[in-house]
Amino acid sequence: MFRVINLTRVINMTRVINLIRVINLIRVINMIRVINMTRVINMTRVINMTRVINLTRVINMTRVINLMTPVG
Repeated sequence: MFRVINLTRVINMTRVINLIRVINLIRVINMIRVINMTRVINMTRVINMTRVINLTRVINMTRVINLMTPVG
């Protein structure tokens, strides 16, 4: 009887430990994914912001040039 009980205990312990390991692994993978996603999103935001700023600069420059050149 004791041996059987000890065996089931060991099996349960290993199951619990394996479960905890799997859960921790999944958590770590999810954290890394989230961090990478936010990095990509932030990168694209920065790129889009610089594009918009560069576009507005170009538009403003052309406006200034158009204003400065006398018509006619």
